[in-house]
Parts: sequence; C-alpha cells; structure tokens
Amino acid sequence: MFVALKESGERQVVDAGFAFIKKHAPLGLKIFVMASMAALILFSPALSAVFLSYDLTIPFGSVMTYLLVAAAVGRRNVVRAFANSCVPLGVAVSVYRLFVTLLGAETAVDLSASLPLLYSPLALGLFLSYALRIVEPVNLEQLPRTPVWHTTLILTGATGVFTALFVMDGYPFTTLIRLDQVVVVALIFLACLAYNDKEKLPLNSVIARAGTMTCILTATFGVAIYAYYVDIGADDPSLVGPVLADLFALMLYGSITIMAVSVSDCCLGTDKEVRTRDWHLSEAYVFLTLIIFPPAGVLTLF
Repeated sequence: MFVALKESGERQVVDAGFAFIKKHAPLGLKIFVMASMAALILFSPALSAVFLSYDLTIPFGSVMTYLLVAAAVGRRNVVRAFANSCVPLGVAVSVYRLFVTLLGAETAVDLSASLPLLYSPLALGLFLSYALRIVEPVNLEQLPRTPVWHTTLILTGATGVFTALFVMDGYPFTTLIRLDQVVVVALIFLACLAYNDKEKLPLNSVIARAGTMTCILTATFGVAIYAYYVDIGADDPSLVGPVLADLFALMLYGSITIMAVSVSDCCLGTDKEVRTRDWHLSEAYVFLTLIIFPPAGVLTLF
C-alpha cells in the first residue's frame, strides 16, 4: 500500500513538472530567441556596424518612438502595430537617408560615402518585423474599425517627424512638401477608391492599398523615367537630380501612408496579407535603387 502511494505521489510530481514545462516552455523559448538575436547584433561587428550606426539609429529611433506612442495612445496592441509598420518604416528611413544624401552630395565621393546606408534601414525593419512576431500575442482582441480621421492624424504626425528630421539636417521644412507628387498620390488614392466598388474594402484598407501602389508604381515607372532623363541629360546632371528627388519623395509618401494605417488599424489584414505587402514594398525599393545606384560588383572591385 505504501509503495502504491509512493508511486502515485511520484507520478503526480512528474505530471506537475511536465505541465509546468508545457505551460512555460514557449515563453522561455521566446525569451531565449529574442536574447540571442539581440546578442547577435551587439557582438557581431558586421551587424552592429549595419544596424547601430548613428545615421540610422537617430531617424529610425525617432519615428519608431512616435509610432509606439501613437499606438499606445490609440489603445492598439503595441507589438502588433509596430510589427506591421516595421518594413514600411525601414523603407521610409532608407528613402529619407538617400534623399538627404542626394541633397547634400556635391561630388561622387560624397554620394558613395553614404551608400552603405542604402539598405540597412530596410534590413533593420525586416529583422524587427519578424522578431516581434515571436512575442506577438496569439489571440488579439478584435477592436472596432478605426475612423479615418484617426489615421489621418497619425499620418500627419509621421510626416511631421520626417519634416523635423529634414530640419535637423539643415534643410527647410518645405523640403518634403512637393505639390506635384502630392497630386500624384491623391490620384492613385482616387484610382484605388474607384476600384473598391468591386471589393468593398474599409476605407483604411483603401488608403493602405494606395500607399502600396504608390511605392510599386514609383519603382516601375521611375526606372523608365530615370532612363529617359539620363539619356537626354547625360551631360547635365542637374536634369537628373530633380527627377530622383521626385521619385523618392513619392516612395516616402507611400511608405509613410502604410505606416500610419498599420498603427491606426493594426488588426487590418491577415499575417499573410501583411507579409505579402512587406515583400512588395521591399522589392519595389530594392528594384529602384539597384537600377539607379548599383553597387560595385566583385569583378569591378577585384
């Protein structure tokens, strides 16, 4: 009898141990993975040089702080909202850094010195997007639809942050305001709105689609327009410069728009839809920059 009671007690202890492990193992694994990722960045010379440079952390951190505060004030799931906005944030900061480089470069040496930051903000955005999925809640509370005025308010604030970054770099606050490109974005939004009679998507989804289409159209038409101006102005770089500024202003507008919707309506779209959108954004930016600013190849370097 005592042997049976002893075996029963041991079995209960073992079962309780397995239950504890089953309950807390996912959390422990998540903590281990996140800590390993952080250590990888901190102790890898290559990754720390890419992700922790001053020219990257200041604009990325400034906009990131604004997005986190906006999500918290709007009572959204902060992890979900920021995870959804990381890739458009990476594209926006990449375009911003390239914009500043183009405005301040006087020689080819000045331009090439800033090219290492051409893709690092996007790489950081992709890294954070997938890392945050690890700690994202499994069951998110379905919040009511966000009113458009709330999305517009966040969009205005994000534009203000980028405007402040331009001012901090010594450029006038009107640098980001290009009326011709604002009209183009408005026309793209109206086209998406006209197409919406088939799908009946919420208005915030239409705004996000307009931002995505702005980035994709900038990449596709931008290459054609850039090639044309290079052909007719090969001996006059002043003709090409404004074209590049307009192209990247359009992509910056589109990525800021997607950021605003991602924070305002963080539960809008499934994970698969968000990943597909992020892939198209990354593809559009990389495609455009590889055509306009191709890096030196191995055969050229060696």
